[in-house]
Amino acid sequence: MSVYFTTNQYLRTAEEDFEAAELLYGHKYYDQIGTLLSVAMTKFLKAIIEATIPDEESSAFFTTEDKLELLRIIKARNPDLLISEAECRWIDNVYGKANCTDGIHVVMPKQTIVEAFRLVANVRKYARDLDKAAVNEDRYFFAGLLKRNKIDN
Repeated sequence: MSVYFTTNQYLRTAEEDFEAAELLYGHKYYDQIGTLLSVAMTKFLKAIIEATIPDEESSAFFTTEDKLELLRIIKARNPDLLISEAECRWIDNVYGKANCTDGIHVVMPKQTIVEAFRLVANVRKYARDLDKAAVNEDRYFFAGLLKRNKIDN
């Protein structure tokens, strides 16, 4: 299990959800994995916002769980994110099936979970890259404070 160090709160918790899903994969708990991956996707999208939009503008977006709304906010500033609105709706559908929110429960197929991993892994990579850029550019207050303290000491 890898540890990812960041001050981005959403990236930290998304990483934990993603890694938990990876651990469950070996035990074939596909419904639980579907839930974790959908939740991780939302958190990775919020991590992208946290890494790219100043605090005074971004805090209003963190109360929503609507992946489409988060994606639209991101694409307005970063159109290079390679995920579509259809994919956001699809991962929400995976979540719905995993949690039986549609009233009809079916066992989650392995192939669906493999595709969900692929999709979330792409967003994860994008979020991590933006987080690293934010740290390197001192866009996080806490990270900048740490760097300055190391220089002063």
